[in-house]
Amino acid sequence: MCGPYACVNGDCATDCTLGPCAEGFYCQDTGACLQRCTSVDDPICNGYVCDVDVGECEPYCLAGELACATGYVCDQTTCVPRR
Repeated sequence: MCGPYACVNGDCATDCTLGPCAEGFYCQDTGACLQRCTSVDDPICNGYVCDVDVGECEPYCLAGELACATGYVCDQTTCVPRR
């Protein structure tokens, strides 16, 4: 098994810019395969909101425009735990 990465020609991909992600994962801009989220406040998003339509965590927040998950607050462009 290749974890979140797909098997390409018998080898596990280590970067999704070189090969696809396994089923249930998506390719992040950094080249890492991340698990698809399934609910707005999905804990795998680490405080960021899940775009349920595509199953991807939003990569940032904007106060007043793009919120954080429940229990988090937007500090400029980063979701941090609410104190």
